[in-house]
Amino acid sequence: MKIHNYLLFAFIFSLLHFCSKKTENTDFTENTEQTKDSASYERGLVNDGEILDVNFDPTLIGAFSTQTEKKLDLDSIGYFFNEFKEFAPYKNEISQFYKNRSSAYAWFDKDGLSEQADHLAVRLMNLEKDGKKLDLPYHKRFHSMMDNEIAKEDEEKVELMLTSQYIAYSKRTFEGKADELAKSADWLKAAGKYDAVEMMSSAVQNGGKIFTDEPTHRHFTSLKEKILDFHNKGLDTVTYQFPAGTYKMGDSSAVISKIRERLFLLGDLKTNEPSGEFDKEMLSAVHHFQYRHSLDSSGVIGKSFLESLNVPGRDRLERMLVNLERMRWISPEDDEYLMVNIPEYKLFAYNSQDYLWDMDVIVGTSNRRTVAFSDKMSYIDFSPYWNIPPGILKRKIIPAMNRSSSYLARNGMEKVGKLTRDIPLIRQKPGPKNPLGKAKFMFPNTYNIYLHDTNEKYLFKSKNKAQSSGCVRVADPLKLAKFVLKDNKDITDSIIVEKMNEGKENRVVLAKKMPVYLTYYTTWVDHNGNLMFSNDIYKRDRKLKAMLMKNIVEPVVKSPENKDKARSGKI
Repeated sequence: MKIHNYLLFAFIFSLLHFCSKKTENTDFTENTEQTKDSASYERGLVNDGEILDVNFDPTLIGAFSTQTEKKLDLDSIGYFFNEFKEFAPYKNEISQFYKNRSSAYAWFDKDGLSEQADHLAVRLMNLEKDGKKLDLPYHKRFHSMMDNEIAKEDEEKVELMLTSQYIAYSKRTFEGKADELAKSADWLKAAGKYDAVEMMSSAVQNGGKIFTDEPTHRHFTSLKEKILDFHNKGLDTVTYQFPAGTYKMGDSSAVISKIRERLFLLGDLKTNEPSGEFDKEMLSAVHHFQYRHSLDSSGVIGKSFLESLNVPGRDRLERMLVNLERMRWISPEDDEYLMVNIPEYKLFAYNSQDYLWDMDVIVGTSNRRTVAFSDKMSYIDFSPYWNIPPGILKRKIIPAMNRSSSYLARNGMEKVGKLTRDIPLIRQKPGPKNPLGKAKFMFPNTYNIYLHDTNEKYLFKSKNKAQSSGCVRVADPLKLAKFVLKDNKDITDSIIVEKMNEGKENRVVLAKKMPVYLTYYTTWVDHNGNLMFSNDIYKRDRKLKAMLMKNIVEPVVKSPENKDKARSGKI
């Protein structure tokens, strides 16, 4: 298939964009408020330029796991339909779907639930927000499956539930056009993959257009420009590896001369004068390269510097294209918005696409990953209570209570009811020991993730800021509160400070809801025009490349113990 066909199928009918494993924070006080904003979906190109006259969701097609080792017992399909009879009309399609995949799971990979499974779950659990009034079968049962720990013996049922929900949603969304779509786009098969270098050559010939349908927000357009420049300079063909060594200010060698040339091509060194001297200009370039690649700012060329410099150009190109694909699915085009870039450990404020300010954040660990999605902040709880999740209660609080009758009082906690017959409902009072700090910023969502202050300020000094249980801790809650409450004319800065230190929970509803985007970009362009790279803290890039590109083998990654367990307690 020629490159334009790869573009057609690989990008228009691409994978689902929420790149995350299952995580959750069960906040027992906040679970009812929902936003009602609707979203429209663009019509999509289906086959050789044919436009299907139906308002369908283009993220559906080709969104399946590439793994082949985990197999479904086809006999279990019959048992599934005996339990979930409303899906019976789709039995033949589902059976054929798995036969075409040689029984391979479509929604799980080697680590557990895939990114697409999370995206589909969030989409279906929030249909009303998307302006869709579809009454899908077993909606509450599906919600319960996805919001709780998935036992190994339940994986087949969850797999089949996802496929059934996927087909039911697709057919109802296409409103009678499903058969036409299935014939023209073959939408139950994975999309074709592309070769990164071939695709770039085609993009240059097509006037720089990489995707058939491109968003206009600054994050996408600025990265696309850098990708085209990277290709035009031939940097995607660079393979030369610099030998190991250590070089610092004042040193001189032939290797330094070659490093200078590479730094000039990358844009870190301003002039390309042949020299083997590690001079002040070279030092500035080294600092700049270290900044762009999230390295230490030592100014010394050493192991980590050379490892980053030695990454082949093709690998850099593929990584940039993976992140450009992510940027297509979360498109911040609001007048004002907040954006958290998870691997960068940063929260940004924007106004009309212009950068305003940023602050450090703490995000989820590899075992309790922060989910990538978007929603709208609607209120702040100042001096919040912390409702302690069941997992922490079982592991820590209840055993401590059994050892000491004064444990709750000493730790500022109190019983306020029962979660179950055997588990009490306990909350921690506002105060210095409360892990939510002085403010909790709420944008109610399926995953129950929110931004909040913290009583562990020392973590912001750590290089590794992936240390929360899924929610996002902010370095400066006062600055954030002032920004999101600026349209609340009756809330002055002094009132905000007072409420933060009042010692009792106090809710303030935002006069104007604030869009919040939680993103996962390991490559991006900062507000000064620098092409940035960060560590892939959740090891997602290569798996996404394996789904999009040719000749990419999905790595075998050993799952951390209890990785997708205990989906509660995110602070």
